[in-house]
Formats: sequence, C-alpha cells, structure tokens
Amino acid sequence: MTVKRGFLGRTRAILAIFLAVTCHFAAAQNWPNRPIRLVVASAAGGVNDVVARLVAQPLGEALGQPVVVDNKPGSLLGRGSHVLVVHPSVAANNLRELVSVVRQNPKDFSAALPSYGGAQHLALEMIKAAAGLDITPIPYKGGALAVVDVV
Repeated sequence: MTVKRGFLGRTRAILAIFLAVTCHFAAAQNWPNRPIRLVVASAAGGVNDVVARLVAQPLGEALGQPVVVDNKPGSLLGRGSHVLVVHPSVAANNLRELVSVVRQNPKDFSAALPSYGGAQHLALEMIKAAAGLDITPIPYKGGALAVVDVV
C-alpha cells in the first residue's frame, strides 16, 4: 500500500512540474505575432472599404501589429428574397389588390420587419411612397421573431 502511495505521489509531482513548465511556455507567446489581414468582401473605395481602413489603424495600434486591408470583391456568401405575406382574411391576391384594400382601410394595416432601417424596411417605405399608403412598420429584433408573430 505504501508503494502505491509513493508512486502516485511522485507521478502527481512530475505531472504538476510538467504542467507548470508547459503553461509557462504557452503564456509567454505573444499574440498576434504577425501582421493581421482584414478581408473586405467588396471593391476598394466603397463604404465597407473606407470603414475597414478607418478601423484598421487603431486596431493595429491596439494589438501591436499592422492590420492590412485585403479587398476580395465578389465572395457572395448568401442571397435572400423579400416576401410579402398577408392574412388569408385580406381580400388580396397580388400587390395591386393589396394596395387597393389598404387604401380603403388605411389605419388597419401594419408590417412586421426583421429590423429597423434594413432592406425590408426600405422596401416597405418604397411601396408606401410609390402607392401613397399609410402602413405602420413594426420592427423586430430579427427575422425569426417577425415570422413567428406573423404566423
């Protein structure tokens, strides 16, 4: 029994020393240890590029490494569509009919939006302006919450 305790004690001591040494080496590494590449998925000179360049300099100073802006236009990650959905009780089968119904009852309609100021909100405002409608926008904190409430 004493042989096992002595063996386990030495094993634990060796393991503790090993961990202390390896943790010291890991903690001694500097990060980042080379220039940082900030990839912008649009052409140089656009809004995204200008913002990236404005952020790159103070970010580089804070991290102690240069930040290089790398424009890679055309790397489209995904594409979405705008969908207009109305309750089945609304007597409209297309946008023209919906505009007519909304004009007859201007204060009875609202629109669920996944965000305020986003592409869907802009599309709604364009429809409102073109058709002269008064639809109340209701922004949500994301598309999923808007869809759940509409369903």
